[in-house]
Amino acid sequence: MRKFHHIVVVYFGLMLLLGCQGQRAGMDAYSDQLNRMYEGYLSPDPKLAEQALLEHETTIRKWEKQGLRGLDYPYIYRVTESRLLTVYVHTGEEQKAQRTYQSLTNIMALNHTSHVWSMQEVIADVEGAETNLLVLWRKK
Repeated sequence: MRKFHHIVVVYFGLMLLLGCQGQRAGMDAYSDQLNRMYEGYLSPDPKLAEQALLEHETTIRKWEKQGLRGLDYPYIYRVTESRLLTVYVHTGEEQKAQRTYQSLTNIMALNHTSHVWSMQEVIADVEGAETNLLVLWRKK
């Protein structure tokens, strides 16, 4: 019985270790991806910011489909869509802004968000969260 107990403890220890390593790998990959996204997002060119956000979202969707663990996918999508919305409103791309806002409200509904944010509230939230970032495209 004692040998069985040790085997069970070792098994669960290994499972915990492997699970944490999987989450750590996800966080390391996300950190690298986030740095790449910020390079474009913070640039003076809003088109480059849009491209960086779209590529970021594509990468995150690929990772989610692959089962990469350790990331809060709904939160990442919500932040990315909120930033895209802000870019589109800033550049006057009304149709893209409306599509993105609809996508964002769908994400919020899937996550059982009780308050449906208006487009202006989303933009104010993004800009407030980014007060310490030098978002150059917003300065134009």
